[in-house]
Amino acid sequence: MFGPSVTNGFRVPPRRTADIRRHATHVRRLFGLPLEQGFFPMGPFIESWTEWGITYDIASAGDLPPGVEACCLPEKGVILLSERTYDMACRDNPRARFTVIHELGHLALSHARAFHRETAAPGAIKPYEDSEWQANQFAAEFLMPLADMQRKGLTTTNDVMLEYHVSHAAAQRRVSQLAKMQNGITGKGFGARQRSKP
Repeated sequence: MFGPSVTNGFRVPPRRTADIRRHATHVRRLFGLPLEQGFFPMGPFIESWTEWGITYDIASAGDLPPGVEACCLPEKGVILLSERTYDMACRDNPRARFTVIHELGHLALSHARAFHRETAAPGAIKPYEDSEWQANQFAAEFLMPLADMQRKGLTTTNDVMLEYHVSHAAAQRRVSQLAKMQNGITGKGFGARQRSKP
């Protein structure tokens, strides 16, 4: 989801994890979601988007390609959700919640779709400049805020799942990512923090 191995989007301007975290925090505040608030119901949250000029449409069967749960058209301020994804999100299904916020991330990070997308060999686009990695990181930061996790001392996958109503996979990746951050090991990418030399 938001680990360094996922790079299947298109190239966008590079962003550090801390920059994505700032965007997620800002968007939470705009929507009146304090960082101290863990779980929030997704249905009313989606309904509130129109107050901010965000349009969401429920795509009928066949309107989205097979296997696509949702998509975002940032240049139009539109998020398309499959009927199933919308229904599951309103029931607070963990995967659907992540999908919805992932699409909101594309919008918040101003990812512009282009029909002339650059085709690159697998691995040629670094995670920090990959639209899908950035949107996944946004969803993780939005749904599982770092400051709140630290304040509450949440360090296990189960604790994170219960507190934020996210999937096991999302919680596990978030816990692993934060453990690496605390140890000063975030990888060699654009967002990597260097250990200070003695």
